[in-house]
Amino acid sequence: IGVATVPVFSAIFAHLILGEVTLKSTWITIFAVLLGISIAVFGASQNEFDFGIWPLLGALCGLGAALFLALNFVIIRHKTELPFVLSIGIGALISGLIGLFLTGHSLMGVGNIWPIIFTGTIILPISFYMLSLASRYTHVTNVSLIMLLETVLGPLWVWLGTGEQPTNLTIFGGFIVILCLG
Repeated sequence: IGVATVPVFSAIFAHLILGEVTLKSTWITIFAVLLGISIAVFGASQNEFDFGIWPLLGALCGLGAALFLALNFVIIRHKTELPFVLSIGIGALISGLIGLFLTGHSLMGVGNIWPIIFTGTIILPISFYMLSLASRYTHVTNVSLIMLLETVLGPLWVWLGTGEQPTNLTIFGGFIVILCLG
């Protein structure tokens, strides 16, 4: 849910830094997409939510990620001469080193290692490059909204790949998001 706020932060930063005005129809789309994602995420949970310190910290980290991702898109749009590929690469390297430090060398081979390697070396770099490049050619709120398709398409890919069927609320929330962005 925290990362789903990227369009909100994008619209705010685009106004403050670039002077871009977000249309009323875009604000309506942003909040409709937030509603759809909320339905999809909360509908996927079959347990009650724990509102302890760790989930709260996770939510705050999600908001922080959304804030800095939105700021990243706005800066890339504002500073067209900025070689953003280098900064994204350095950020990914630092994140990987932090992950290695926190996980420890002995646990790095645990799990489905090949899909993790493929995702980290191919899927994520290409997707973040394309999203960042797109922010140079269209409003950052548009880029942020398109990025949120991952949230609703992810459960469908899992369903196709593993047979783990999403809940009806997850499908309904995803339908709202796709309808709003279509």
